[in-house]
Amino acid sequence: MIVHTGGPTSITFGELDGQVTERAQRLLDRCQQAGFAAELSESIKTVLWAKLAFICAQAGMTAAVRLPIGEIRTVDAAWAAFQKLVAEVAAVAEADGTPLPPAAQQRALTLAQSVEPGSFSSLHDDLVAGRRMELRPCTAWWCGGRPSTGCRCRCRKRSTPSSSHGRSATSTPRREWTCSRARSGRGR
Repeated sequence: MIVHTGGPTSITFGELDGQVTERAQRLLDRCQQAGFAAELSESIKTVLWAKLAFICAQAGMTAAVRLPIGEIRTVDAAWAAFQKLVAEVAAVAEADGTPLPPAAQQRALTLAQSVEPGSFSSLHDDLVAGRRMELRPCTAWWCGGRPSTGCRCRCRKRSTPSSSHGRSATSTPRREWTCSRARSGRGR
């Protein structure tokens, strides 16, 4: 059972190849039967990059400057940096083969304008509480072997076996990015 306790009540999903499959259609039908908004996207990679544009800017800025989003919006330099982060994610998306339309970038900025002014990201909360953060794995993924991003680290792709969890041992290996500079804390 899933219990909804707050936040958006919608889901967007789709196959990575853009095909509308029977399983995706079944999921859409079940979501609609459950009474919440659902969208079956034929361009889910674009949707994911658009979401990443917002998350990177929101999480990165609230953690880096230790200010809630409302204050970031009112400080010109901070808001300009937020906008540059959204644009940077769009540039990486394009380099990765999924151009992010300007309207998607604008939606990320509009969403940031609508977030409760006192809101921080979970990345910020983990940082100030001294908890483990997802920053290093994200950094490794972000620059992982994509020369077009300008990363000068020795990133490489490696395969790790998928967890079997009832599947056959011949499951497709999961690809992960490793980054020596992210592991050492040196960043880009």
